[in-house]
Amino acid sequence: MSNIHYFQRYAQRENVTTNNTLLLFTRIYRYSQNLFEGFLNELLSDYVPDISIGVSMEQQKRVDHGRIPDGFITQDSFKIVIETKQEDFFDFNQLQGHLHAFGDEKTKVLLLLSPEVPNANVIEQIRSTAKTSFPEVKVVATSFEIIIRTLGELLDETRHWEMKELIDEYAAYCSEADLLPVWKYMMRARTAGYSLEFNLIHNLYYDHISRGYMKHQYFGLYKQKAVRAVGKIENIVVANFKDGQLVTANSDLGRTVTTEQREKIIKAMHQAKEWYGDDVYQDCRFFLVEEFVKTFFEKTTPFPIQKSKNFDLRQVLKMSDLPNKIAEIAKRLSEADKW
Repeated sequence: MSNIHYFQRYAQRENVTTNNTLLLFTRIYRYSQNLFEGFLNELLSDYVPDISIGVSMEQQKRVDHGRIPDGFITQDSFKIVIETKQEDFFDFNQLQGHLHAFGDEKTKVLLLLSPEVPNANVIEQIRSTAKTSFPEVKVVATSFEIIIRTLGELLDETRHWEMKELIDEYAAYCSEADLLPVWKYMMRARTAGYSLEFNLIHNLYYDHISRGYMKHQYFGLYKQKAVRAVGKIENIVVANFKDGQLVTANSDLGRTVTTEQREKIIKAMHQAKEWYGDDVYQDCRFFLVEEFVKTFFEKTTPFPIQKSKNFDLRQVLKMSDLPNKIAEIAKRLSEADKW
């Protein structure tokens, strides 16, 4: 069965991106108003006072004039106007026009969404204009990566597994649409379990093509509440084997699939069947690394991860850039704060 995506991957790019982002917000809101409220307040916290979503109910509250009613049902008003770009360039005149989109709402936010937070000069220019002519409008710039990370930090992986899958799918869309330039710093930790020894021997990890993933540069092997090994991706190959040969071997990264890589995949296919009875001859994706290096990046919070978890290694290792050698990254991971 073909893989079904929540988020479309066709039509005009900018409109699709906005639609998919609003679809994500809608699904989160319908799942839990409290969760969506927490997300907005976390995303906008540096510039906007707390936003309250939904009605509030109060009893016997005194008003400025007149009698005390038996009860109130009220709702705070707010409007968030979103401008989405596929790059970090925003047109000042266009943004200036968006300032007229607001009415008498209590809270007014112009949210600028792009792959990377845009240049501070552009943001300050539009903020200065807003402050002069529309002082109640707050201008907030953010990125797709920040949205994904903010939502991920608010979710409990055990209780919110359905939303976790939704966010993973949105992250996969953003990755495929080149909206996450931070991919080169990302480590995808995947549950290895019984296959850990196999993965270390063959320097690869296999999975069915139906499982989406966010673009990443590093692959981590997770077992028993710790990332046990890490490797740098050299290729990601979707392969099919028939009649003693690979009939297809296509790189997700657009790279050449070398003879050595093809031989590695074939050997892994045979041994997966021999060792575990896993039939990975058809419709499987192989994450090939240059070398898996052992590490110990421990999880101390309750419950194991569900399937996979993405890490920005810059944040984990507290570095603005990463070492070139995977052995050094593995060493620093072992010394990093537990999670």
